[in-house]
Amino acid sequence: MQRYIIRRLGYSFVSILGLTLLVFILLRAVPGDVVTILAGAEGAALSDARMEEVREEFGLNRPLPVQYVTWLGDMAQGDFGASLFTGRPVLDSFWSRLPVTAQLGVFSLAISVLIAVPIGTISALKQDSATDQSLRFASVLALAIPNFWLGTMVVVFGSLWFGYSPPIRYLSPFEDPLGNLKQFLVPGLVLGTALSASLVRMLRSSMLEVMRDDYIRTARAKGLGSYDIVVHHMMKNALIPVITLFGLQVGTVISGTVIIESIFNLPGMGRMLVGAITQRDYPVVQGLILAFGAAIILVNLLTDLMYGVLDPRISYK
Repeated sequence: MQRYIIRRLGYSFVSILGLTLLVFILLRAVPGDVVTILAGAEGAALSDARMEEVREEFGLNRPLPVQYVTWLGDMAQGDFGASLFTGRPVLDSFWSRLPVTAQLGVFSLAISVLIAVPIGTISALKQDSATDQSLRFASVLALAIPNFWLGTMVVVFGSLWFGYSPPIRYLSPFEDPLGNLKQFLVPGLVLGTALSASLVRMLRSSMLEVMRDDYIRTARAKGLGSYDIVVHHMMKNALIPVITLFGLQVGTVISGTVIIESIFNLPGMGRMLVGAITQRDYPVVQGLILAFGAAIILVNLLTDLMYGVLDPRISYK
């Protein structure tokens, strides 16, 4: 187990290093000059000489390999840079926005599991029945609807029919728990619904496969009740591929928060990333994407380790 974790951490380090290089190159390949945007933010037409001074001030006139190595060296010392527009350290902005994004992500994942487990189980137990067909149709429909479209429709028709509109001000769960729950309930449902659809389909297929195993027939022959068979025998093995998909969905959640936070006016990391990309705020974009990538890699590692908990036959070498 220890050797496996060390090896996976080594792979993770290489993956993160590759991610930093990819982000650094692609961000600078996007058309547009950050200095020009800075000049527009200042409301003045800067001369060429002044623009060169600004580039030198932020180190943007140095060769790209030098900028990349300097950035890596600063990060190794815990310095992720500061915003080119506000001057605020990236880490300070990260920690202030993280609770919002984390809450939305956890909320949507919890909703997806609460929806997927009972529906997927019922669909498998009632295979090819009218109930199964209806649930499968609903899951395909939920899977086909994009998050951004569903979120937009919820805001538009919620406003027209029910007078709903996303709150303007963020409500902390420590100051107003009920208001915070109301603020995150709708965006969590929007993001969690699409996630649950793929989990339902995976759990149904996995349950049907497990139901045909010999030990399930043996359990039925011994006279065990349906509840004991499903919960204590079928569920643990059926959840292994579902957990794999669940771990992969963390990336979907992160990409979903970028859009959902913008639609529902949530001051999280996703909304911050959209603004930073628009402004070509290199340090902020690089720091946020690196944080997202590290989170995905960590969750995938934890997902692999969960296999051994669910199935003791799995060994790590």
